[in-house]
Amino acid sequence: MLDLFGKRKSEPLQFHWQETQTGIRFTAPTDSLSVSEYAENLPADAYQAQAQWVLLKELLDNGQAEASDTDIFIPCEEVCRLDFVAQSLLGLPDPYPFDLEIRSDRTLRETAFRYNYQFLQPDRKPLHPERIGCVLRLTPKWTYLLTGEQFLLLEELDAFNNRHEGDKNYQANLIEFAKIKGLAKQTGVELDGYLNQEEVVAPKTVRLRLRAAGDGIEIIPDVDGVDSTQFEEVFDQDLNIKTVYNISQPDGARTRVLFREDQCEALEAVKRYRRVSREELDEIAKHPQGYFNPEIIELDPPDEDGLSFSDRVREIGVYQPKVYPFISPYKSDWIPGIIVEDKDGKHTKIPVKDDRELTELKGVIAQAKETGKTTVTWKDSQLPVSEVEQYLPFIEKRLKRRKKRPGPDEKFEHPVLIIEGNIEKPSYVKPTPDPPVEEPFRHLLEPSPNLKQEVELLPHQEEGIAWAQRLWEKKISRRFAR
Repeated sequence: MLDLFGKRKSEPLQFHWQETQTGIRFTAPTDSLSVSEYAENLPADAYQAQAQWVLLKELLDNGQAEASDTDIFIPCEEVCRLDFVAQSLLGLPDPYPFDLEIRSDRTLRETAFRYNYQFLQPDRKPLHPERIGCVLRLTPKWTYLLTGEQFLLLEELDAFNNRHEGDKNYQANLIEFAKIKGLAKQTGVELDGYLNQEEVVAPKTVRLRLRAAGDGIEIIPDVDGVDSTQFEEVFDQDLNIKTVYNISQPDGARTRVLFREDQCEALEAVKRYRRVSREELDEIAKHPQGYFNPEIIELDPPDEDGLSFSDRVREIGVYQPKVYPFISPYKSDWIPGIIVEDKDGKHTKIPVKDDRELTELKGVIAQAKETGKTTVTWKDSQLPVSEVEQYLPFIEKRLKRRKKRPGPDEKFEHPVLIIEGNIEKPSYVKPTPDPPVEEPFRHLLEPSPNLKQEVELLPHQEEGIAWAQRLWEKKISRRFAR
């Protein structure tokens, strides 16, 4: 083997590096050899250089570095992404440990606006390094390596400051400020008072919240990083969509919500359907993509736990409660009323005990129809007008005959629920492998005047009694087993 390295024992052999504006180049210590030739001729005890070569080859294999005849080049982004051990192995400088301060020159509205930044020592005295890519060089031997966040932040600052004033309009300045302040927060950089109080949110997408509002529903735009109530207020202040919405904070700070042109067009649809009827929302839920731009408006959840737009429509209760008439014993009378089934399947009994309550209910229904409302609130329950109205004649008829027990000849156009509702789901039918036998009639439990109201029947007892009642009414004789 050629002895290319002499007898230098005081300093371990290693590759040389040199910073550039875009990355760091690693070369052999001698110009007469390429990097690969140098590595092939390393002595066995050149542990530092051997380890460096292994790491450099790994970076090459992973596409994180590029090789030429004379050097291996690692871009700044990849250098900053290496952990501290790898950076130390390659002989790179220590990370920059001191403060970085950013100050504003003019305001964001001005085309001459720019950022001034400086590096500060612990005693607040400024440093004046030359930044070359991801390396800060103060002297030939005094250097620091920037972290990934520091490098990206300084790249953004320099790129903005180098822009032509014609490219620095208010909206462009806000967009860039949103990036810079986000990076500044990640890096722990100090900002002056003006920049610290200014907040810019440039959302990628817009969510929709739903809220019941009387007989209708409000569709409310919502974005990350902004208080929902405050954004709703500024969004409703103007009939037209703005590219920038200003939200003032109690401490004097200000948040600007910034939208692109295509986002503004999508928000026009939100403004158009800001308040809709429940029927309109039900139609929107069937095909929300036909109303809102799915590239900008979040109609499907970004994660598995989220709710799609249609799910949120169902969740808020775009649901017409089901209403059924009933007759129930009350003291010595048989009182009519209605049962309301909500979207969760919960039943609420609302009795109409006398003519006064019937008159009151009729008045509430009439007033709702005059004002165009589709629901009313009566006895703390929300009732659909059309459903309740069709049962008013039945209730009125039963009030006139409340002393008389309902007979088997009384028929209703809709099912009558007595005590517990089991109209649509066969809750008390035990599944069997054999097909069920079709019964010649439907049996519904009717209250027994001899049964104390505090007594609760078990499900199978209700089923048996209801069956027996219908057999008796049909004058069909059957034998019962215990």
